[in-house]
Amino acid sequence: MTHRNELIAPRPSPSTAKGIAGKLADMRQRGPFHALLSALSYAVLVAMAWVMLRWAISPTWSAASVAECRDILGDIHGKACWGGIRERWVQLLVGFYPRDLIWRPTVAFVLFGLGVAALLSPEPQDHCARLVCWPLLPALIFCGADQSPLGSSQPSRSH
Repeated sequence: MTHRNELIAPRPSPSTAKGIAGKLADMRQRGPFHALLSALSYAVLVAMAWVMLRWAISPTWSAASVAECRDILGDIHGKACWGGIRERWVQLLVGFYPRDLIWRPTVAFVLFGLGVAALLSPEPQDHCARLVCWPLLPALIFCGADQSPLGSSQPSRSH
């Protein structure tokens, strides 16, 4: 093992400023290239947010269907059709799942979220059990307790 015989040169203390002022001070200390990349990244984010906001602000909030959206918008393209989203909300979330069984994917997604939250917990002693148990519960809910997630558990009959 080696030991140092000389002192380490002191470095400047970290910036205590928070928020935008702290970010600007940090960019200034790291150099012009870092400042340029950061400013460019922020500009791209602002431009993307502006485009999304212009798309989302649409006069179709009161529309109840896609046809009403088309009537309201006329020849204007590139705007959100909130009537279509309202009309097809369930289809966007769960596809063509049967209406009387929509509770199954809902519970499965909630269990999936709880499982991810459990895996992100700081206590690692239960992670193995969580990795085994949490995927089984949504599979049982999606497929039912009497069916296999990979296909039918009933043997096929040949005539």
